[in-house]
Amino acid sequence: MGEKGSIPTGLRTIQNWIGGSNHTLFGAEFIPAPPRLVHDLVDDLCFYLDGASHGALIQAAIAHAQFKTIHPFADGNGRVGRALIHGILLRRGPTEYTILPVSLVLDTWSKSKATCLFAPSSVVKSSPRSARISGSCAPRRTA
Repeated sequence: MGEKGSIPTGLRTIQNWIGGSNHTLFGAEFIPAPPRLVHDLVDDLCFYLDGASHGALIQAAIAHAQFKTIHPFADGNGRVGRALIHGILLRRGPTEYTILPVSLVLDTWSKSKATCLFAPSSVVKSSPRSARISGSCAPRRTA
């Protein structure tokens, strides 16, 4: 697995960021909390996870968003965050068995299909009861 110390373990002790350069924060798309706050933020997240003030789906969404915002590890935050969603759903009851992460399904989709999924500007609401999907993201009709 590499030399001792070459694989980061535990909560991060350095500042990390998403996007931009690997060497500087300049141009980063997102800069999470500084390392000195990570432990307390993770404690707060764990306190929230111990409760049931929201339904399971809402708790999973909030916990995932908070986890991603904290970005507590030097590496693997995306994988752990997705596993957190499934763990909450399994523990709280909406799912009886472990389910495959959504990311595995999305990896099987074509790039254009995934682009449409993550492009909110492609959805134009035409009325309160319906939505029209424009452009190349329009659903294909089959006979």
